[in-house]
Amino acid sequence: ALASATESIFIGNSSRAAGDSQTNQVVIAGTEGVGNGSNTTTIGNSSTTGTFIPAGNLTLTDGNLIVASGHGIDFSATTNSSGTMTSELLADYEEGTWSPVYAPATGAFAAITMDVVYATYTKVGRQVTVQAWIRTDNLDVTGASGSVFITGLPFLSAQRDSGVIGLAANMVNHPSELVVTTAGTASISPLLRYTAIAAPTNLNVTDLTAGATADQNRLQFAMTYFV
Repeated sequence: ALASATESIFIGNSSRAAGDSQTNQVVIAGTEGVGNGSNTTTIGNSSTTGTFIPAGNLTLTDGNLIVASGHGIDFSATTNSSGTMTSELLADYEEGTWSPVYAPATGAFAAITMDVVYATYTKVGRQVTVQAWIRTDNLDVTGASGSVFITGLPFLSAQRDSGVIGLAANMVNHPSELVVTTAGTASISPLLRYTAIAAPTNLNVTDLTAGATADQNRLQFAMTYFV
């Protein structure tokens, strides 16, 4: 069909290259197979519903396995748990950085300069794990009140009360542990603190160290939640 497609193999009724001046491609289909360009191999056509390897392993000596959006690795052949299984498709993996920021429950800080030492995330399926080390270099709490939140989660949470481990310093009473819950948004809310062996209380705007002093309100934490 395209005589200028050279050094290629086309097997199947009307199988062909995708365009002129292409080279080194293999197209195998029962009918109407169309290649994907030079230096590619195409098996099947738009009506193909599956490609099977009866035995042995599929080995990639270089390159990546690229999966279309909304698809993934199907583990339906594995044994199910005793619970109610809802999905066995691993459809997403992602890693990167995010931008955590302190925020008040009411109003807004008149000024805030965040110092993000690190803030990374890894997403596997619906499970997201974030970690961060943050602090302020300048904070003016004028106009802000109520509990303290952290905004900027890389994905919206699907539920409340996800688990968090955190350590803080430079705050009133120097809380040594923080427990953080999510609220179905892109925020960690509110920050809870222990000032003694007692029930936790919300970390309030007035507990933060205000002023133009570097490396205040330090917080390191890690959290796993679901989207």
